Amino acid sequence: MLGTGTALSAGAFTPTLVRTFEGSREAVAWVGSLHAGLAFMAGPLSGVLADRFGYRNTIILGGVLASSGVALSACVTKLWMLYITYGIMGGIGVCFTYIPAVTLLGSYFHRWKYVAFSIASTGVGVGTLIMPQYIEWLLEEYGWRGAYLLTGGLMLQMVVCGVIMVDLPKPSPIITSNSKKVQPLSILTNWKFNLFLANNYLFNFGSLILFVFISDFAELQGLSRKQGSCLISVIGISNSLGRATNSLLGVFTWNRTILYIISCSLSGISICLINLPLACPNPCFFNLAISCAAYGLLFGIQLGNQAIVTDIISGVERLNSAFGISMLLNGVGAISGPPVAGLMYNVYGRFEPAFYIAGGSVILAGLILLPMLIGQDNSASSTKTSIGSLSDLNRLEVQSPPIHRSAIELYHRSLTSIPCKYASYRVLPDS
Repeated sequence: MLGTGTALSAGAFTPTLVRTFEGSREAVAWVGSLHAGLAFMAGPLSGVLADRFGYRNTIILGGVLASSGVALSACVTKLWMLYITYGIMGGIGVCFTYIPAVTLLGSYFHRWKYVAFSIASTGVGVGTLIMPQYIEWLLEEYGWRGAYLLTGGLMLQMVVCGVIMVDLPKPSPIITSNSKKVQPLSILTNWKFNLFLANNYLFNFGSLILFVFISDFAELQGLSRKQGSCLISVIGISNSLGRATNSLLGVFTWNRTILYIISCSLSGISICLINLPLACPNPCFFNLAISCAAYGLLFGIQLGNQAIVTDIISGVERLNSAFGISMLLNGVGAISGPPVAGLMYNVYGRFEPAFYIAGGSVILAGLILLPMLIGQDNSASSTKTSIGSLSDLNRLEVQSPPIHRSAIELYHRSLTSIPCKYASYRVLPDS
């Protein structure tokens, strides 16, 4: 909630930073885009540290780094200094807390693992709901320096969260004479995965434009700074509703790839609709809030299916490398989008072209995945897991590197109803 909520609320600072440093919106955009982008891009480094020093220690390190970076932002005198403190230090720190926490959560639960993931993921929506209002209040009461300092102090609570977490012992791996090592980059030969990477880049390219500039856009339309920050909160609460909606849709065994494509494309349309209130002589908060709510709802559904689609494409034996590479592309998109939008504002003097580019990018992110549906099995079973038979389980033993016994058992306990050859009992699905 604190880490991702702060990252997605960086736009609340944008209007104040533009006025304070008298810089271009392109230059100011780098502050929020670096913070959000590195929260994704540092994922592989976060995994290496977690394996070497433990999840608990990595989370503590991330909390200290994120808190220090945001707090030090109160002392800067030049805009480029914010790139280092808030952007680089804060972004990497958030990644070091978020990624290990999610991974460690999976080791705490067996039968209810995916329920735990769903509950924990609501923290993103709650953080995006609360943090913009908290930052707005700090800006009014203490100015931007005080806002950075107190926000950094609040983020220090992530260290407390890390302290109370306990690393579980890793189970011993299964080693067979037929085991073969899976090359980490072999997933890049999969054309569907390459389309998925393009989707990740385009979606974050457009989405971060909205998060970074929506408050600034609202102020330029005559709304108050508080109303601008409320728009980010609207996205946050509707995002949580979208995740809940996605859980309900999963009960009806919808094809998750189709659901992902539809929600992704429609969220791009909702970004384009933000420009429609400009046709009215007096744009009101309600009009913008409807568009932001629609985006947040669809964004929540899309994110709820992202991990599932990754698993469908890559398979469990290459899931870790697929996640790492996709996070890298997510980060590149998040970093590159807002500066491009700021440059377009400098050229045209208004945000309409930038929001149309953002919406078009997200729409294209969804449509680019349509070829994946060719020849796909749309049955209910195919939407649950990419491993659905004993032959697939046997394939894991032959083609994958040493696999943890508990990982295979938990994976099939959660997703399938087939007998697990590595256990002495029949694995049952969640119900």
